[in-house]
Amino acid sequence: MFRFEHPEALYLLVLVPLYFVLNFYFQKYKNRKIQSFGNQKTIDRLKINPISKTIQKTKTIGIGIVLLLISITLANPQWSNKRESVQQESADIYLAIDISNSMNAQDIKPNRLEKAKSFAIQLLNKLKGDRVGLILFAGNAYMQMPLTNDYAAAELFIKTANTSQAPSQGTAIGEAINMAYKNIKENAETESNRGIVIITDGEDHSQEAIDAAKEAYNNGVVTYLVGVGTEKGAPIPQYYRGKWIQKRDQSGQVVISKLNKEMVKEVANAGKGNSYLMSHNNEKIIESLSNSLGALDKRELEIRSFKKFESYYQYFLFPIVIIAFIILFSNINFKTKKIAKTI
Repeated sequence: MFRFEHPEALYLLVLVPLYFVLNFYFQKYKNRKIQSFGNQKTIDRLKINPISKTIQKTKTIGIGIVLLLISITLANPQWSNKRESVQQESADIYLAIDISNSMNAQDIKPNRLEKAKSFAIQLLNKLKGDRVGLILFAGNAYMQMPLTNDYAAAELFIKTANTSQAPSQGTAIGEAINMAYKNIKENAETESNRGIVIITDGEDHSQEAIDAAKEAYNNGVVTYLVGVGTEKGAPIPQYYRGKWIQKRDQSGQVVISKLNKEMVKEVANAGKGNSYLMSHNNEKIIESLSNSLGALDKRELEIRSFKKFESYYQYFLFPIVIIAFIILFSNINFKTKKIAKTI
């Protein structure tokens, strides 16, 4: 199995095309300035030791390759082809994360969604041994990952979750519960080891979520709610025409998104689970929630998972050093020749 240990480092890949674009415009600007002094051939004769265009292009490409390799190195590619089978007690738990636009609100820093993702990953680390699945929801619910013991994949899916993944807006908590419940029901061997954790700002004012939680509990699935946001609320940022603006209603007033604390409690009560309100320090909440999930009846299950991932970042680090050395040596060599000609 292949994976990146730190996939967030791959965002640095954007520096590669950015570098080439900036270099292109810089060269155009530089050439215009030089040509303003006179004929290009005359200027070339005046240069003490002009660098050929081929060398310049080679250096530019070399720097671009270095930026690419740095990103891959920091992400640390890993590979494992060794599986282990172990017997362990396991429950089936779905994490359902709200990705509606209101989760971009910044009443909890850096914003609700990033806080929710961080919370989910911390909780995931407490659930080692249980089968976990991931659902993302906004106007509709989307199965992101079915039940699995692959925690590395689960963490990757959580880290990459964002509001742009939702084509329709809303907070379909009821649909997320139904999707998790039906999938758990199809895959579980018993009816007493299953749970759903919903992480949301609770902006759902329909009865559907409550009814879904009741139905899930009647079929052996406990629903837990984690509210993210504040009752005071905050504006909803929207990306429009190249800049971030605040969402406004039809009358032009700024829309304030607030945590629906009552909805969080009502849905959790209907699902016979606990409700929690996320804060700046969530260690106690995660401990309490993981203990509640740990109290679910377990079943013995044979788990086959990848073990002992080996890192291969060094294979990308070595070319970085070589290319950087060549670029540095060519610069030193050029300056040496320039000084020698001057003398």
